[in-house]
Amino acid sequence: MKQLPLAISPLPATDFEQFVVGPNAHAVQHLRSLRGAGAPVFLWGPAGCGKTRLLQALAAARQRAGERVAWFDADDSLPWGLPEGVGLVVVDRCERLDAERQQAAFALFVDAGSLALQWAAAGRLPPVDLPLLDDMLAGQRGAAS
Repeated sequence: MKQLPLAISPLPATDFEQFVVGPNAHAVQHLRSLRGAGAPVFLWGPAGCGKTRLLQALAAARQRAGERVAWFDADDSLPWGLPEGVGLVVVDRCERLDAERQQAAFALFVDAGSLALQWAAAGRLPPVDLPLLDDMLAGQRGAAS
């Protein structure tokens, strides 16, 4: 039997102090100021600009404050649900959500709103440009009428 060494190391600590702030200083400041429930947050930009790291910094800050965080990624298996005592719901890589995960993310969004939880998400495209299911768009149009 031959054993192969794997290049596995712990993820670097992620917090706001380690993030190099550029033209997105207002977004970073807003994330740093979030306490408890608030308006949903959606970060967008090209790959590698730091969206996931900012979500990780937000999650780490909330966990240090004693909150539980529920983190969902486009590649996570279903079903998605909120564990007890969650204060922050995060959905990452929204542009990659397939139809089933879009429905799961939308259900989490609705639950987060009804339970007064903070919602934060990120993707490469702004929400208006995400390829959303027609039934969700119809629901949004109906809600705006």
